[in-house]
Amino acid sequence: MQILSTPLESAIQQRNLDVVRQCFAHGDTPQDLNHLGIPVLYDALKSNDLMLLDIFYGVGMDLTLPYNQHGFTPFIYACLYCELHTIEWLVAKHVDINLRTSMGISAMHVAAQRGDVEVVKFLYSKNANVFCHSNNKESPLLMSLTVSKSLSVLRFLLRCYKENGQRIDEDLLPCIGFIFDKQNKHAVDAMAALLPYAAYIPTFQQIYDYLSSQGNNSSAVVGSLDRTMNSKLSGALIALLKSERIRRASMGRQSEQSYSGIDGL
Repeated sequence: MQILSTPLESAIQQRNLDVVRQCFAHGDTPQDLNHLGIPVLYDALKSNDLMLLDIFYGVGMDLTLPYNQHGFTPFIYACLYCELHTIEWLVAKHVDINLRTSMGISAMHVAAQRGDVEVVKFLYSKNANVFCHSNNKESPLLMSLTVSKSLSVLRFLLRCYKENGQRIDEDLLPCIGFIFDKQNKHAVDAMAALLPYAAYIPTFQQIYDYLSSQGNNSSAVVGSLDRTMNSKLSGALIALLKSERIRRASMGRQSEQSYSGIDGL
């Protein structure tokens, strides 16, 4: 009969701290694998039990041990799956909050993808890099657009851009392309929030060419791209682009001076 969990794994699930201590006293370690082949320290993290985590840390919990071959560290894993107090516990242990996986993914990337603005705010307060890029040139700003429930993380990250005097340049077409491509319910609001920070306003043709090019992660296929770009929602998005271009021209400003009209975000 297949064993569904190890004794240490079961003790973690039951929050039985005495049995956890006994397992360690008999030679188990936080780095041992659970029945799924994942270091059992990740079960402890998932519990969000700080007393349990203190026990693990006291017997040599390796805070750099990857979750799997993709290289998620305990901290990156926690920023995606754990509660804020667990993330704070790890920061107190002096983990490198800007450490990345072999694919260039950081804790800020996964926190933005998660959509928990309090986690993102905490990371930013600890000097996490909000302008980093993965090996696929994905930024936390782009990842925040994948959140379907709200735009709170996107809006906070845009404030970080303003606070640090940054403009959206390299990330602009990926973000705008994502908004057009996915056509989700927040598309118009996301575009309206994004444009005041844009270093330039792309043309319809630039957006179309970006979405039709290979390797841009667009889900639009050749047969459907025209339908996507001619949808009613795309019409509203194009109107926003035109309006922003006209606004800038009427104000006589260079694209570098593009931070007006954002206090309401």
